Amino acid sequence: MILQERIEELGSGILTIDNSKVTLIGFTCPERLNDYYIKNIQCFFSMGVYDLEPLDFSFINDDTLFIVNDKNANKTFKYQFELLKKDTVKYKNENKFLSKVYKIRKCTYTHKYNYKDAEISLLFDTKKDLIKYFKNRFNNDLTF
Repeated sequence: MILQERIEELGSGILTIDNSKVTLIGFTCPERLNDYYIKNIQCFFSMGVYDLEPLDFSFINDDTLFIVNDKNANKTFKYQFELLKKDTVKYKNENKFLSKVYKIRKCTYTHKYNYKDAEISLLFDTKKDLIKYFKNRFNNDLTF
């Protein structure tokens, strides 16, 4: 199993990147991660070592928490997306009327906005950029 797939399955996790390897400690939920990280309770769900690959945290589930300790860059990153809206948009594409279920989320730590549907997940620096993308893609206004 590749690392990206494993991250998308977990309820939360701590990744430590060291050279070309990633150690992933997985948890069923953010509360267990906090118990492990803050209280030192050994309550992890899984542990594994993976080859380093490009990672996209915009695909993680709503409210899951990931902490990334990058020893190569000597930095720590956190990702957790809060659901702002889940809805269906109806739009016209090549003379066909279609609909798509989508989510709008915001990262608690990076403050970036996330558009996510069944096929794609995109990050935006500002709410304005996200609204512009939505209008161009679906010819519909986005409010949240």
